Amino acid sequence: MNHFKKGIKISNNLVPYPIKLTYTVKQHFMNIIGSIFIFMLGCFVAPIAKQEGDWIIVSIGWLLIGGGSFGLLLLSYIWLGKKPIVTIEQAGVSFFHVFKSNQQHLILWRDIERLDLHPLTRGHTNHWILTIYLKAGSSIRQPLKPMLYNGLILDEKEVFNLIELIFDRHAV
Repeated sequence: MNHFKKGIKISNNLVPYPIKLTYTVKQHFMNIIGSIFIFMLGCFVAPIAKQEGDWIIVSIGWLLIGGGSFGLLLLSYIWLGKKPIVTIEQAGVSFFHVFKSNQQHLILWRDIERLDLHPLTRGHTNHWILTIYLKAGSSIRQPLKPMLYNGLILDEKEVFNLIELIFDRHAV
C-alpha cells in the first residue's frame, strides 16, 4: 500500500477511478484576480489610445477587455462547477476537463513511455512542469499546481507521485 504524507491511501488493487483533481481556492482566486487585472488594463488602455487616435492600441485594449472577460467567466464556471483540472482514469490521464470529457484528449497509459517532473525557476518562485514522454517520440508538458483531492491539498510533487504511481501500475 502506498501512503502520501497527507493521508491519501491507494491500494495496489483498488483505485477509486476516476480521480479528479481540482484547483485550490487560493489558485482559483489568483487566476480570477489575473483575469480582472487583464480586464482592467484593457479598460485603462482603450480610452486613452482612442483619444490619441492609435487604432492598433485601441484594438489591443479591446482584446484585453474581451480576454479578461472571457477568462473571468471561464474561471468562474470552473470554480463554481468544481471542474477537474487533472482527471486520472483507468485508461489514462487527461488535463483540463471543462466542458465535455469526450471532447478532451485522453493520454492513454499504453502510449506513455515515461513521466518526469522538472522545476522551472522564475525569480524566487519554483514552478513544476510535468513532462509526459510518448512512445511516438513526442512529449507533452503540463504545469502542475497544488490541487485538491477529496478535500485534501496535494502539492505539485504529490500530484506527480499520484500520476506516476498509477502509470507504473499500468506500465507493468
